[in-house]
Amino acid sequence: MRGIFVAAVLAACQGAIAGEPATIDFERPSIGAGLLPVSETEWPWEHAQENWPVRRGGVVGAIVPKGPAANAGMVIGTIVEKVNRKTVESTDDLLSVYGELKPGDEVPVIFHTYEAAGRNRVRWRKRTEKLKLITYRESLDLRARKWQVDATGATVYDNNSTSESNNVNEVSAMVVESGKNWLPAMRFRCTNKDWLFVKKYTVVVGGDRFVIEPKYDKILRDNDHEDCWEWTIVMADEKDNPENWKMLNAIADARGEVQVVFHGDTYDKTHALSSEERVGIHEMRDLYLSKLSQ
Repeated sequence: MRGIFVAAVLAACQGAIAGEPATIDFERPSIGAGLLPVSETEWPWEHAQENWPVRRGGVVGAIVPKGPAANAGMVIGTIVEKVNRKTVESTDDLLSVYGELKPGDEVPVIFHTYEAAGRNRVRWRKRTEKLKLITYRESLDLRARKWQVDATGATVYDNNSTSESNNVNEVSAMVVESGKNWLPAMRFRCTNKDWLFVKKYTVVVGGDRFVIEPKYDKILRDNDHEDCWEWTIVMADEKDNPENWKMLNAIADARGEVQVVFHGDTYDKTHALSSEERVGIHEMRDLYLSKLSQ
């Protein structure tokens, strides 16, 4: 199901240009899920498409934990047939339906859940539930994981799809709350079987390249008996770190591949950001803008 996460979430983002966020309506209603057309979905099970429950519908590719869709029993791969009695095939279709509704409305949703049926097959079950719509702002809050920084008293929010371990190859965004201030940040994490001794990072988004060179003591390192891992956090606010802010927005709104090159002492390592990483960055950028707008 590669690519479904990014397309489902970014379909709602219109009018973005490189380095600048799109206009965002944080008060629009939401069922807490993003969709892609059935016809565009690369299904992970070999024979799943032989018994599609519908020929028109949207496959859930992004879902908000504890949101309306999740609470109704939807998961990644659920097929949504109708919302408020209208056929939907994509996030764009959802946005069209939302135009007639408001947060708090309860709308009927027809969807199809699945379970494994052996031999790479799935069994479908049709369900109809009433979902109470939430705001996009609420969905962003539900996607965020919160933790405290004891030394400073700051509160840090990251996306709940990101790893809680530093022993990963991953790029993610965070939002820092310190007093009455909100600041965005980027975190770069790299793991290897031996020490890379990262010196700098190059992020490639389309034709744009962004170079980050933290001071040596700002790149943290640790290891166990199998792996060595290195990570750093850089601030990405528009006022004091405008190039990093431009980089954050470029990644958040990218439609094509995004790569980061970890430059080491003796060799480099390239990491292509996964769908989950890119969606997480997109949502954390939006969470930051949501907090600023309140």
